[in-house]
Amino acid sequence: MTARNFFHVGILVPDMREAMARFSDVLRLDFMEPAVAHVDDFDDAGGRRVLDLNITWARQGPPYVELLEAQDEGLYGTANLGLHHVGLYDPDCEGLIEELVGKGLRREATQWTPEGRIIAVYTAPEEMHGTRLEFIDQSREAGMNAWLRGETWTD
Repeated sequence: MTARNFFHVGILVPDMREAMARFSDVLRLDFMEPAVAHVDDFDDAGGRRVLDLNITWARQGPPYVELLEAQDEGLYGTANLGLHHVGLYDPDCEGLIEELVGKGLRREATQWTPEGRIIAVYTAPEEMHGTRLEFIDQSREAGMNAWLRGETWTD
């Protein structure tokens, strides 16, 4: 893992359209139309469940700005509004999280594929001076880049 894998910051907002307008005005960003990110298997302090999350990304980047609309509770709950995470790609999220736990970080949440592989894993912010890290499996990078170019997501 190196800093060159850093590609976005996620900001949790109470209202997607208001946040898009504000960030566009202040930072001159052009956002994609919001979409629902569906995760079949999401695990955080609230337990394992299906997750549907309203998101958008600025077209300018990297690094990109991701806006996520807050939900009632959990990792994406209103208690976590503001700078939510720093996003990085990693080729081995399973191995990386073991390494990070060995360095004193705690896993806060995980998104899983139907086959049981990690899509994304979040560290708790307390051990990094209030900064939550999101590590996304690098195999998703090509699909993400296609989507950010306005093409169809490809796995």
